[in-house]
Amino acid sequence: MDAQQDAIGGHLDEVVRQAGLLPTDQRLRVLDAAVSRLQSAAAEAAGDLAVDGTLVGSGCKSAGSWMRLHLRRGVSGYRIARRSQLLPELPGFAAAFAAGQVTDEHVDTVIRWTKPCGLEAIQTHEGTLLQLAQQASAKELEEALEALADLVRPDRDADKIAALADRSFKAAKVGELVHVDAMVEPALGEALKTAVEAGAVLPTGVRRADDGRTLMQRRADAFGELVLRGIGADAVTGAGDRPHTGRLRPQVALTVSTEFLAGLEGAPKPLLDHFGLIPTDTVHRLVCDGELVRVIVDTATGLPLNVGRRHRLAVKRQRRALATVFRHCAFPGCEVPFRFCEIHHRDWWCRDNGETDVDLLLPYCWTHHHFLHEYGFTVIEEHGRLVHRRPDGRRIPDPDQHLRHAITQLKLDWPTAGRAGGYATEIDARARSHRPAWPDPPRPPPLE
Repeated sequence: MDAQQDAIGGHLDEVVRQAGLLPTDQRLRVLDAAVSRLQSAAAEAAGDLAVDGTLVGSGCKSAGSWMRLHLRRGVSGYRIARRSQLLPELPGFAAAFAAGQVTDEHVDTVIRWTKPCGLEAIQTHEGTLLQLAQQASAKELEEALEALADLVRPDRDADKIAALADRSFKAAKVGELVHVDAMVEPALGEALKTAVEAGAVLPTGVRRADDGRTLMQRRADAFGELVLRGIGADAVTGAGDRPHTGRLRPQVALTVSTEFLAGLEGAPKPLLDHFGLIPTDTVHRLVCDGELVRVIVDTATGLPLNVGRRHRLAVKRQRRALATVFRHCAFPGCEVPFRFCEIHHRDWWCRDNGETDVDLLLPYCWTHHHFLHEYGFTVIEEHGRLVHRRPDGRRIPDPDQHLRHAITQLKLDWPTAGRAGGYATEIDARARSHRPAWPDPPRPPPLE
C-alpha cells in the first residue's frame, strides 16, 4: 500500500515538475485541469465505497462520514460524497469533470440547484448548461440555473414571499463589541448594502493611509452613521425627515421591462442589482413609489440606444441608463460595481471625435479604463457583440455574453422540452444515495 502511494506521489511530482516548465498562464490551466480530474476520480471512488463493502466493514453510514473519520475531512468530504451520488445522473458533466473541462465549483453549483430546478429539467437542458460551464465561471452558471428554476416553477414568487417569514434581527455582545445579525428582504438588503458602501467611500483627497481605517472598519462606521442619523432625524423632526449630507442619495437599482409591467407572458423577470430575482408583488411595491428611468435597449445586443456630442461627460440620466444594463465594469471577468466605474467613450472623445451617446458609452473601473487608453487593449463591436482584445490581438472571452446566450437558449428550448405538468422536482433520495443495504438491527428480547 505504501509503495503504491509513493509511486502515485512520484507521478504527481512529475506532473508538477513538467507543468513548471510552461509559461505561467499555461501552467495554471494545466494544474487546474489536473485538480479537476483528481477530484472527479475522488468522487467516483467515494461512490465505490458503498459498492465494494468498505462502508459496512468500517462501520460508517455514508461516504461523507467515512471521509470525515479516515481522511479528516469536514464539509468537503460530504461535498465529494454528494458528487458521487449525482454525477452518474449527469453524464455530460461527469465526463467534462473527468476531462478537467469544468471545476468542482461548477459541479457543486449544479448539485445545489437540483432541488429548485428538479433533476429531470437539468438533465434535459444539460447540453446548454454544460456549454456555459465550459465557457464561464460557476457564478454565471448559477444565474442560468436560477433562470431555469423560474421556467420550471413559475410560482416561485410564492416561495420567496413565504421566505419573508424568516426575517430576523439580533444584536448580541461578543467580547468588547456587539455582533449584529439580520435577515431582511432583498430590496431592503440592496438599499442597506448600497448606502453602507457609499458611506464608506473616502472623501476626495483623503488617502487610505491618512484615514487609518480598513475597508471593513469604514463600512461598520458607515452603518453606525446610518442608524444614528435615522434615530436623530426622527427625534428632532418627529416625521422621519433625513438630513441632507451633500452626497448622492443611495439608490436601489431594479431593472424592469415594460413588457413585465404590462403583464405580458414570457417577459424578462425583474432583476435587483446585487441580489437577483425578486417576487412580482415586491416589484410592484417598489415601482409604486420609485423613480422610473426609461431606457431603450437593443434586444439583440442588450446595449442601450441613443444623445450626441453636446456633453463630453455622461450626464446623470445616461449613467442611470447604463446602470440598467451594466451591473459592473464592462471588462470581461471584472466585478467592480458600476457605481465605482468611470465612463469610457468607445469612440474616443478627442482622438475619434466621438459622441456621448449611450450606445457608445461603457463603464470601466479605474484599472481597466487605463488598460484601454494606455496599455493597448481595445474594445469594438463585432456582429452585434462587444469584443475585447489584448494588445497582441487575442480575444478575451466574456462570461456575461455566454450567460445571456445560455439563458436565451433555455427559453427557446422550453416550449418543446418543458411538459405541461412541469418537471419532477423531487429526487428519490434512497435510489440515489449509494448507501449500503444495512441489515435490520436485532430486535430486543421480549419483556418478562
